[in-house]
Amino acid sequence: MLEKTNYINNLLDIYEGLLNQKQNSVLNMYYAEDFSLSEIAENMGMTKQAASDLIKRSEKKLENFEEALKLSELEASRARFIHNLMKKYEGHSELISDLEKLLEING
Repeated sequence: MLEKTNYINNLLDIYEGLLNQKQNSVLNMYYAEDFSLSEIAENMGMTKQAASDLIKRSEKKLENFEEALKLSELEASRARFIHNLMKKYEGHSELISDLEKLLEING
């Protein structure tokens, strides 16, 4: 479950601007704030089943965005590439510093 939570939170960071307010709210409550379905339902003024359905539809939407745009995959590839460069050029402090800055920019 932790792996899925991290995955959805990462997708949410990338694609939250493509979701509507309600979708963002339920995913943030469920994955970032660890609200129960009952708590989400109460906060959103809906049934527990409606909250569950909205979460599932919103997750699917994020996954569809990633499937089409692959921004999370590209971000991970860039990070791996930068880490490999850092290992390769370990003794070059100025270069390592620049690569660390790239990692920060990358997310």
